[in-house]
Amino acid sequence: MSITFHCRIPDLPPNSILSVLLLSVLIASVWVALERRPGRDIKLYRGLRDVVRYVLAFVLVLYGMDKVVPAAQFPFPALQTLLTPVGDLSVFSLFWASMGTSTMYVFFAGAMEVIAAGLLLFSRTTMLGALLAVSAMTNVAMLNFGFGIPVKVFSVHLIAMSIFVLGGDFARLANFLLLDRPTSPSGAGQSGRGNRFRGPLKAAFLLYVFGTSVQACFGIHHQQVSRSPLYGIYNVEEFTANGSVRPPLTTDAFRWKTVIFSRPESIWIKRMNDSVQTLPAEYDASKGVLTISGKSKTDPKTAMSCARPDREHLTLSGTLGNQMLVVKLTRFDESKFKLGKSR
Repeated sequence: MSITFHCRIPDLPPNSILSVLLLSVLIASVWVALERRPGRDIKLYRGLRDVVRYVLAFVLVLYGMDKVVPAAQFPFPALQTLLTPVGDLSVFSLFWASMGTSTMYVFFAGAMEVIAAGLLLFSRTTMLGALLAVSAMTNVAMLNFGFGIPVKVFSVHLIAMSIFVLGGDFARLANFLLLDRPTSPSGAGQSGRGNRFRGPLKAAFLLYVFGTSVQACFGIHHQQVSRSPLYGIYNVEEFTANGSVRPPLTTDAFRWKTVIFSRPESIWIKRMNDSVQTLPAEYDASKGVLTISGKSKTDPKTAMSCARPDREHLTLSGTLGNQMLVVKLTRFDESKFKLGKSR
């Protein structure tokens, strides 16, 4: 998955990761060998830590808002998924569908990431934000590995970034949580020459990050929830090809069994032998015409007339694949699915 607001980022190949790791170790070793000035490493660490925590906060906001905005990352399972037997789903598809059925849990998971991001942006709450980020991203990483979801390596990188930000507070945490010893202040929030610029810059950064992420996630939400004007699952009651009515035989690999209109730009066709075909399609309600395209861009488009006497019945007629078709459809009542009632 490339970095998008949908939080789908592809893992790098193992050889690329190893090369980056070796190069980083080499550069760090040379730096340690040449840089001998006392106190210099502490200043550099603090500067790098600030950069890392801001980058981490930016990514966590994208991750989190994608879940907080309903149906942005995890929409309710598509009609096609509801008709697919559980045994035919991949582990990834089953997990994604399950997440889409629980708006409450998805919102909670996203809120934890957004809260962690907000805490990371302030020096006094950086440690708490890093702890929350480690917890949230460890859960994400385990889900990625356990359910075969991409971005496994990226989620581990986010955990490593969270630990790095937390690194300066390890001794204080150990004293407080394990050794029952008093802790010293971290020195966060100390005054400095650049403090007068930090407030406006931080406010601008916050507005930019949250504004762009919310705008992008609502754009994704709109795409996810957009429906075809013919939305629904339709059972094929009668299928006529070249003037001949074809009975519903399971051995007939051409006759349609079920038709689904879910997204505005496609039609999902299941044949009697359970083979499935998804084709680009566009419905013009003003003309009552359904335009179906082939799989490739060079395939000719077919315009089929679409008669809709009521919301429960549909008749498609026209030439598709050198066959003159008349297909009579009856809509299935989606409210009969128990999964939709449990939301």
